[in-house]
Amino acid sequence: MIPIIERINELAKKSKEIGLTEDEQNEQAKLRQEYLAIFVAK
Repeated sequence: MIPIIERINELAKKSKEIGLTEDEQNEQAKLRQEYLAIFVAK
């Protein structure tokens, strides 16, 4: 689970600094959904 949070944070930081590509935006949305699914399941 920790790698998911780290990657979400990396993408969030990059988004604020220089923006994200479409692929990165899709990856970010997917990771957020996965994280929420894990969080809600607990």
